[in-house]
Amino acid sequence: MKRLLSIIPIILITFISVGCQKQDRKQGFTANQLKQIEQVSSNYLIKHPEILIKASAALQKQQMEKMQAKLTANVMLNRATLVNDKITPTSHPAKAKVAVIEFYDLNCAYCHKIAPEISALMQANPDVEFVFKEFPIFATRWQSSQYGAEMELALYQLGGFKTFIAYHNAIFNSGKMEGQLKVSDINDFAQKAAKANQVNFAKAKMLAKSFAKHIAANMQLGARDIGFQGTPGVIVMPLHGTDATKVTVFPGYTTQTQLQQAIDKAKA
Repeated sequence: MKRLLSIIPIILITFISVGCQKQDRKQGFTANQLKQIEQVSSNYLIKHPEILIKASAALQKQQMEKMQAKLTANVMLNRATLVNDKITPTSHPAKAKVAVIEFYDLNCAYCHKIAPEISALMQANPDVEFVFKEFPIFATRWQSSQYGAEMELALYQLGGFKTFIAYHNAIFNSGKMEGQLKVSDINDFAQKAAKANQVNFAKAKMLAKSFAKHIAANMQLGARDIGFQGTPGVIVMPLHGTDATKVTVFPGYTTQTQLQQAIDKAKA
């Protein structure tokens, strides 16, 4: 009986996946036999719904593995662009061997959720390079996404990473997201970061307008070249070498623990 039960799911999958009565008739099944098979299949699935759950889980796992493989291949093709951009805010620790690259939108709720995780990682991994790629997917909905990204680049160019991160963290610590973040908030946070780091805010405001093309290039890199469909998107990869098995891509929110595991894998 156990042997029969183990075979039934295979039979079900065979007939359900084929789904063609003409094909079955060629194999010698009559219309009446087909109806009986369908009835047996239906009754078995009703009594054993865990079969469908397991099949769905297996399919989901297969799809995730396929997506990860594609994302990783895309990362390997664009390694230089991801880490060798002088305009993109980058922490640049001495002798860094691993990079954590985040694509984000200042209005994204999950970007706000992951922000403290990224900050904690930076504290725990001073030898890791952190790269912040502006990816304002909500720019057409909220002006603060685009303007806020432009201001980040301006502050980084004028005041370095220290000024950028002060402004960046102020926004993500504010709790303002999903349209709550206004242009006036951007100016307020930027002005405070500029003043604290002796940067001319008026100059930063003027310079911000010049980064529209760079942000558009970031959007193409993240969406078209890498394959991110939303934010956040995080890549953990060695800065040197071509071993794709040490690359981890998170197409969405993830935890500090998972990110640390990816860093450790990249360092190994």
